[in-house]
Amino acid sequence: MITFDHLRIPVTDLAHSRDWYIRTLGLKVEFEFPERQTVALQDTDDFTIFLQEVPSPVVPNECALWFQVGDVDTAFTDWSARGVEFAHGRGSPTGATGPSSRIPTAT
Repeated sequence: MITFDHLRIPVTDLAHSRDWYIRTLGLKVEFEFPERQTVALQDTDDFTIFLQEVPSPVVPNECALWFQVGDVDTAFTDWSARGVEFAHGRGSPTGATGPSSRIPTAT
């Protein structure tokens, strides 16, 4: 069995994206590489998302990222209040229990 360690997400505005992931999703800064225009953000289970600024527009490629939360209804209410736009409500087309959200990857 493998364990995922990190994921790189290209963004066009690193400062804006960094603030959004911290403020909206509650991720914490693990470390930053200003010379590489990269910040590593970590969740509560030590999974790291690297946001890296790229010079050209980011093209979405139908990639999805799921988060585990303790209580779906509480997370839905909390994230909605923080401005997350949900693509589907409970009973999403993926078969997952709970809402699925549109998380900006090109901000």
